[in-house]
Amino acid sequence: MKIVNKLKSTSGNSLAEFAVVIALMATLMSTGQVKFSQAGEGGKGKKSGEEMAKIGKAANNFYNAVNDTEGAGRFPGQDKWDRNVPGGQTPDNGGTYSTAGTKGYQTLDDAIEVVEQWDTYLDGETATHGANWCSVFGKSLEIGDESYAIDGAHINSIAGDDGDTHDMKTGETGTDQLGIGPDEFMAYMDPIKSPYLDGHFIYTVIGGTTLNSPSMIVTDFFAPKEDFIVVEP
Repeated sequence: MKIVNKLKSTSGNSLAEFAVVIALMATLMSTGQVKFSQAGEGGKGKKSGEEMAKIGKAANNFYNAVNDTEGAGRFPGQDKWDRNVPGGQTPDNGGTYSTAGTKGYQTLDDAIEVVEQWDTYLDGETATHGANWCSVFGKSLEIGDESYAIDGAHINSIAGDDGDTHDMKTGETGTDQLGIGPDEFMAYMDPIKSPYLDGHFIYTVIGGTTLNSPSMIVTDFFAPKEDFIVVEP
């Protein structure tokens, strides 16, 4: 009621008070917009998690099918069940692995430790860890008019498509190759985009050893530690 009275008044003081009320309403509206935006981002996080679950299911189906045809299961991008992606290294080769570099990870625990500390594609952790991760569907994938490519400003932040980092199957190298992993993923599912504007689905595979089967982690380049999945046969 007091606000209505101020709107009806023509005095100088009331007009000033009216201006204050309008300013407060604008502030409230602005705050509401921020919260709505945050709610939208939260929805994107849920969607990203759902899409990662689909990728994990496809990888598991691929593993089981290859186990039947090749006699030993492996994940997309692996040359053999005991090879890392990227890098094509063997985890139990006795070498010393760093959490940075292009050899992948020696153990699943090493990979989880990294992803749990990797806040976003914009922080310094990307330069340190990105080379140990590959694009799920290819960094430069385009189908017709639809682009699934990682943003050009960040395309070099992760490893080359995994066909470029090891060549035991094809002997091919170079950034123009789609890569073994993306080809094998897309044999089991259609490519999907991250719901985030600068997001992109990435993965790393820890090769199997005499004690462990291979394992895979899938996450979103937009904010790796917010949501990731571990796939184990």
